[in-house]
Amino acid sequence: MKKISIILLVSLCSFQILAQKNTLSLQEAINKALQNNFEIQIIYQDVLDAQQQNTWGNSGKLPQVNISNRNRASSQINQPASPFSLEGQNDNIQLDASIDLQWILFNGQKVSLQKKQFDQQEHLTSLQYQLVIENKIEEVIFQYYKILLEKEKLDVLRKVHRNAGLRISRIEKGVTLGENSRFELSREKTTYFTDSIHLVNQKLTVENDLRELNFLLGEQEVNTIFILTDSLEVPTLMLSPTTIIDNMMEQNSQLGISQSLLQQSKIDIDITRTNKQPIVAFESGYQGNLNWLKADYPTLEGDIVSQTNNGHLYGAFAGVNVSVPIFNGGQNDRKLQSSKIQYHKAHLELENKKLSLKKEAYQLFANYLYNQEKAKIGLLGQKSAEENLQLSQEQLDIGSISAFDFRQVQNSYLNASLNYFNAQYDLILSQVRLLKISGEILK
Repeated sequence: MKKISIILLVSLCSFQILAQKNTLSLQEAINKALQNNFEIQIIYQDVLDAQQQNTWGNSGKLPQVNISNRNRASSQINQPASPFSLEGQNDNIQLDASIDLQWILFNGQKVSLQKKQFDQQEHLTSLQYQLVIENKIEEVIFQYYKILLEKEKLDVLRKVHRNAGLRISRIEKGVTLGENSRFELSREKTTYFTDSIHLVNQKLTVENDLRELNFLLGEQEVNTIFILTDSLEVPTLMLSPTTIIDNMMEQNSQLGISQSLLQQSKIDIDITRTNKQPIVAFESGYQGNLNWLKADYPTLEGDIVSQTNNGHLYGAFAGVNVSVPIFNGGQNDRKLQSSKIQYHKAHLELENKKLSLKKEAYQLFANYLYNQEKAKIGLLGQKSAEENLQLSQEQLDIGSISAFDFRQVQNSYLNASLNYFNAQYDLILSQVRLLKISGEILK
């Protein structure tokens, strides 16, 4: 038994010594996550991509310029039926180069509408980025306080474990003096070993929770041990359902995303309407051609002379191309109708999101009030159980109660403490969820 006590003591002390290397407040944890969390960095790449794509060039406002070049060589042996064609081997080399410009002058404001669509896509990506940040802040807060919760549980289990060890020492002396039986000693040792297992399991829970926090913070060394400087004693906020709902309608990220999607659907309708508009484009270019032809040419004397001739062609062109859609089997009408259906769908989804968030906000507020009461009751219950434990310890020392009765009191203290800590944690969770749904968590 003493050997097990030493092992547990060394293990717990080494954990405390390592923990003293780093301190971490909640605000510091949030800052670390905002800077290093990989999911935040990944979604930020989408923001950068949306920003670099949002240009007038991608919208079609600027002209398109293309350069082309085509070179061709051929060698043919010709035996024509026509007396006017060249007979024999013909070698030809041809070089073609051109530069073309096309500029859309009018297409029913499609260019400006596409630019609005890019603006809206950039705004949507920013809202999605904001939502990821809010989710990660929420996760960091939850995990930070979960560690505090599990450490509080660990402290209670240490106290219970320490008392169990003291009882064994006292009963061992009682067995020596003949005041206690070996049955009592065996029963206390069984209780002690059970408490030891609970203590080891709780220590592992704390260490794993710290690893999970390190992952959220983007710490490359996931085994880094922090000592958390905040506590579970968090002041409650003065919140009202009316204020929460008003802030939610203006600031909630999920609602903003649904509104942005609705605006995109509206722009899609306008873009689809431009398919029925004429397109006016300015076209211009310059092209050149060089060619060499080597062939056998007949002479007036009836002889055949091999000769190489060369030629060239240079010139520019400019013009206006007008395209007017007349009929395409009703495809434009169906696309327009489909866009209107998608807009109506996005509108319904927005209204559904508003109602869903409103219901969730009232539920969270009700849970918040309930958790406040539960935390108050839990505190009173824990103080009462702690006082009862102290009195029972005195009664045990003078032999007024048995070790079995004291164990029941100790279990009541353990349960009361855990209930209080869980109530505090639940109160913090409900408070953070209210801040998130109202869009205040970033503030």
